[in-house]
Amino acid sequence: KRRTMYYYYYRRGILFSLTIGIIALLSFLGLTSNITTSSSNDDSLSLLQQRLLRRNLLSEGGDGSNTVTKQKQNNNNIMLKMYFGVGCFWHIQHEFIVRGERTILGRNNDNEITSKAGYAGSTNVGSDGRVCYHNFKGIADYGTLGHAEVVQFSLPLIEVQNFTRLYFSLFNPTTGDRVDPQDRGAEYRSVIGLPGGNSSNLFRAAIESVANETGYTLQSGVGSDPDTLGTKLVYVYDSNKFPFHQAEVFMQFRDDFQSPPYGP
Repeated sequence: KRRTMYYYYYRRGILFSLTIGIIALLSFLGLTSNITTSSSNDDSLSLLQQRLLRRNLLSEGGDGSNTVTKQKQNNNNIMLKMYFGVGCFWHIQHEFIVRGERTILGRNNDNEITSKAGYAGSTNVGSDGRVCYHNFKGIADYGTLGHAEVVQFSLPLIEVQNFTRLYFSLFNPTTGDRVDPQDRGAEYRSVIGLPGGNSSNLFRAAIESVANETGYTLQSGVGSDPDTLGTKLVYVYDSNKFPFHQAEVFMQFRDDFQSPPYGP
């Protein structure tokens, strides 16, 4: 009887060990597959950078209600919202749709387009939290409140550097200023907004290097900052502290103002 019990437990031990071994092997194969897949789809940032940025962006974005969301897109890369501004938001929106969302991201369906014209760069708002375009009644005027004209959109984490390059290509290559210098005032200052601002790992990994290459100075925005015309200066805002406010419907999807005769 004792011998029978011995063989019983002996066989159970062997089965248990085999089961653990199989599970470990499957886990290893799954991990290897994930690493291979991720590496093959990483065109801009290293796998280690992506992991670090994901971790830090999620912590910087809080509950994710404003700026950072997870979506099953482009190999489950983190999707985030950023905004850019340089002069009038009409031509900026057009360029980010045509050269950014459609060309870089392949969003050919109009329903996929996320670029929206709006206002950002200040913590001030009008009654009921409104921020409005210039109006005769002066209600929640975005200029008076200290905001700039910007365009916000959603993009994959690994494409931030490419979109930053696109942004700096929108400046006049001869003067280094915005293409519409006749529009004067802080409403048209150059800005970049992202979760965490210039303290974000994303800023250091994907944005600062592009600015250095193109000769622009990045400075932390404090809100309601002055115009940047003639300075090659770009204010960087933490979009959690300085959120985006969508502009009126009639301000969306205007014609191209980047090309001549309006632009260079």
